[in-house]
Amino acid sequence: MEEKITRKIYIAIGLVLCFTAIIMYKIQNTIILDASGVPKDFVEGYGDEKIGELDKTGIIETDYSKVNEDLVIEDYTDDTYWNVVLVNKMEPLSADRPITLGTLSNGKQLDKRIIDITEQMIKDAQNDGVSLIVCSGYRSYNYQQGLYNKEVNEWLSQGYSEQQAKDYASKEVAIPGTSEHQLGLAIDFITKGYTNLDQGFENTDAFKWLMENGYKYGWILRYMDGKQIYTGINYEPWHWRYLGPELAKEVKDSGLCYEEFLQRTYTFN
Repeated sequence: MEEKITRKIYIAIGLVLCFTAIIMYKIQNTIILDASGVPKDFVEGYGDEKIGELDKTGIIETDYSKVNEDLVIEDYTDDTYWNVVLVNKMEPLSADRPITLGTLSNGKQLDKRIIDITEQMIKDAQNDGVSLIVCSGYRSYNYQQGLYNKEVNEWLSQGYSEQQAKDYASKEVAIPGTSEHQLGLAIDFITKGYTNLDQGFENTDAFKWLMENGYKYGWILRYMDGKQIYTGINYEPWHWRYLGPELAKEVKDSGLCYEEFLQRTYTFN
């Protein structure tokens, strides 16, 4: 009799411990979202616009010479080409580039001129049962500089040389001036049920919806798979760039990345 009672007690204790472990695991792995739907511990700028993978020689095989120098169009003083500006490691933006910002309903900021059409896209996706959450929009040069400096200092503190620290830092954080987010024309998307900025985003309904419909609202997948040699950036299914509906359709239909498209298609006078 006593053995049966003891066995039951052990079973009960085991069940309690098991349930406790499950509850603790769920608590530790619960993603707490802020009012905008973005994880509270999310830091904008980390893991986004990462430079291409190194080849066996340790060199990033990015052929920026494929992009004609005439495509450096950020120097235009009017608004003619505001939506076309090319930004990459070879075509950086100045720290004082002017911008007029607008605010999305979730509090993230973009170039004021694209707020309405972006809100409409998010609303239309929602009507189709798809969640599009903007986790990162505009990021200033100074913000990016702060992230980059912090990352460099992390590597320096581990004993790496200044050049090594900068090289490693640039793999995690875009070098100031080279991020499209400074234009206010780039968005990093997440979705309900998938809040990581990684290549797994391509398996979500959000990504599939964007691939089918994003261009209609002016948005293109900026860093395509297999185009690192042109962009210098790894495949990023979460990172989208605004070009305007007409141009976005042209780029999508071409099957080219943006650098290729500009080189082959556009002539600026």
